[in-house]
Amino acid sequence: MGNPDFVASHQGIFGDVDAGPTKKFLLANKGNPQVEPFYHLAFSKLPEDELYHLPSDPEQINNVANNVQNQQALEQLKAQLMRELSKDQDPRMQGLDPWRDYPFYANKDKYLRGKYLKEYQMLNDNKLIERAEH
Repeated sequence: MGNPDFVASHQGIFGDVDAGPTKKFLLANKGNPQVEPFYHLAFSKLPEDELYHLPSDPEQINNVANNVQNQQALEQLKAQLMRELSKDQDPRMQGLDPWRDYPFYANKDKYLRGKYLKEYQMLNDNKLIERAEH
């Protein structure tokens, strides 16, 4: 239900992953056959359905959603999720996405530097123009 193409202007590429040594390592070593699977776990688009057998896979590495023997459980869990989201009047059930336009409250002088500050400023300038046009 989220946007897989989300780019956080203050984080740059893969903006939903905080900048840090792990992100830096994965990006720098994504071509290494030993690192590549972890790069994809962290940064590739997620499949529509995910289901994990927690007793044998507590790290949730092996997605078993496409296994035929799990289809009934998967459908039951999806139906349960939809019931809960509807019961709670989750805005996504009505096609709304209020999280998309949350204002950015970080101290931009502390967190935004160089191109990220410029991207953030451009993003906000565009939002102001869009709002003025509507």
